Amino acid sequence: MDKKLSYYLNNTNFKETVKHKKRPIEIRKTNDTSKNLLKIINGKICLDDNDMYVNLNINEDMEVLEDTGVVTSSTYSKKRNFVRWSKFETECFYEAISLCGTEFSLISDLFVNKDRKSCKLKYNNELKKNRMKIDQALKKRKVFTPDKYNILKEKIKKKRFKIIIFNLY
Repeated sequence: MDKKLSYYLNNTNFKETVKHKKRPIEIRKTNDTSKNLLKIINGKICLDDNDMYVNLNINEDMEVLEDTGVVTSSTYSKKRNFVRWSKFETECFYEAISLCGTEFSLISDLFVNKDRKSCKLKYNNELKKNRMKIDQALKKRKVFTPDKYNILKEKIKKKRFKIIIFNLY
């Protein structure tokens, strides 16, 4: 048998769900309030066995399910939807870099379907592909004003709206 396959067969994460029958244990304190469960004997705290009552409920069977579902490295990771950048969005991205610099949270607010992480990844990819364009955008840095930011945001919003209407017809 293949060594890797035997690992997966012996791994508990890949085994079927196991059913066990267990009996519940019930622990009760006696009704006599004058007796205490804990007593001090020779300076040690001891549990008084006479005050405890254990009922094993032999007539009742309880079924316990152990879920041994498959757990891999991607089980708890976030699933991200990858959305490609259009040429227009890339050009606006360069404008946003010249306006906002490397403040990716501001840049991500300009684009509707992009988050900070996707803007950071776009920046890193563009550094590899078009380093000169990124350098030019950062060298021709504009003074940030809310008016310029809103104008760029409206420009992106109008273009996106035109694309949506065009796709409807």
